[in-house]
Amino acid sequence: MQPLERQEMSAAENHRNDEPSTHHGTDTPEGAPMSVLVVDDSMSTRRFLRGVLENSQQFAVVGEASDGRDAIDQARVLQPDLVLLDLVMPNMTGTNALAEMLQVSPCSIVVIVSGSDQATSNQLMDDGIRGSIPKGIRPYDLLRQLCDIVGRPFHFNGPGGWDDMERKSQFSPSALPTPVIVRGRAIVYDPDPLVRTLIGRVLNGSGVVVIAETNTRSILLTAIDLAKPEFVVLDLSSGGQPDMTTLSEIRRRSPKTIVIVYSRSAEWRESMLAAGATAFISKPRIDELASRISHLAPSH
Repeated sequence: MQPLERQEMSAAENHRNDEPSTHHGTDTPEGAPMSVLVVDDSMSTRRFLRGVLENSQQFAVVGEASDGRDAIDQARVLQPDLVLLDLVMPNMTGTNALAEMLQVSPCSIVVIVSGSDQATSNQLMDDGIRGSIPKGIRPYDLLRQLCDIVGRPFHFNGPGGWDDMERKSQFSPSALPTPVIVRGRAIVYDPDPLVRTLIGRVLNGSGVVVIAETNTRSILLTAIDLAKPEFVVLDLSSGGQPDMTTLSEIRRRSPKTIVIVYSRSAEWRESMLAAGATAFISKPRIDELASRISHLAPSH
């Protein structure tokens, strides 16, 4: 990390010791936006974070990565001021990628944005994490928490400004690409990446934030352990008998999670419901899936 300039050190002496530093570990000029790498395997989440950041004067998204390995490669090239890192991702998790990412981009500030519990995030603080922000919070609160973590003033470059929006307790639907009311978090498990993306759009449109998408059983169960999500949407069969053991394991690990089976194996419908599935939707009835999600998602 490069030393602070003399005038920066003098200014820092005027602040209380418990206030966050405004130095970011990079050569970002004072007042210039911080460059940001967004790391999340969910496209909808990356778009949401980009939308929030780009409606601020403080941040500029310079790259997106969908797994830990991609994040390491992009961090090496981009040398971002800030990395927003999800923990549960396919191929390489954020937890496994952290050390190497900081090695190739040592001046980057890393902030966890994940559906994992706070205890999991706290365990990584000694490994180079600056702070953590939970998924599913309001865009206003996400941006404010992020500014607090990195020591940046909180601004919104939009109609009326964030302060005006907070006074009115409302957000413009066109200002940010995300539902205003978050009605839950979800994990999507399906062998087809296109189907996972489609399910993610349906969930996002119902106000349910997708915190993980995977086709790997171990990642699915790890994500459930960490997040205890309100929803799991999954296909348990791949042309043969469905994997009932996975369904039973989900119910054991997170009994309150709503499990929706979205599958072509309609002949196993009753067996899956008896094994603990909350609902069974036959592929490709994506409209029925959207309706069921909307019905089951709690309103606030």
